[in-house]
Amino acid sequence: MSKFAQFDPTATAPQPVIGWYNTDLLTYPNLPATANLLELTQAQWDGRFATPFVQAGALVAAPALTATQLLTTAQQSAFATIDAQAGATRLKYITDVAGQSETYLSKATDAAAYKAASYPSASIASYLMVQAEGKALYGATPTAAQYQAAADGIIAAQMQWIAIAAAIEQQRRAGKIAVAAAATAVAAQAAQAAAITALQAL
Repeated sequence: MSKFAQFDPTATAPQPVIGWYNTDLLTYPNLPATANLLELTQAQWDGRFATPFVQAGALVAAPALTATQLLTTAQQSAFATIDAQAGATRLKYITDVAGQSETYLSKATDAAAYKAASYPSASIASYLMVQAEGKALYGATPTAAQYQAAADGIIAAQMQWIAIAAAIEQQRRAGKIAVAAAATAVAAQAAQAAAITALQAL
């Protein structure tokens, strides 16, 4: 009985192993065609995971990646890493829980409408987010001035967030553009490192 590596002999060499068969331990009802099997010694079987390709009738290690493949791999990794850091930087300034982003938008919209209507405290019940913010800040019965301050505070917070979000997006996009323009894997990694440093500084 024998041990085998299955491969596709019509593929470009080195061909990846696509199946391992140990007939010493198992009985296979249908083995692949003989042309698709490389019989292995015990030593080859024992080291098979370090040599998962077939070339010239022998198991060989995985071929080294080409410069283009290295660049593509580095770029894909860099894109994901930059996006993840942008997200982590945003979390320094916002609360990321279910429904919170919608709440932020509703507060900003409500506060803008309240301001545009000249802060009509008599109609505060029509501006529920401003009302909620005013009561959170000042207690059960805020004054007209306090409702105005609550609305202005929401608007100021929104403007501050927009400025921060824009700075983060600038560095995220600039980093990914630099990575995409890199001609080598080393250059892509350097562009990634620069983008991460810039995002972490925000």
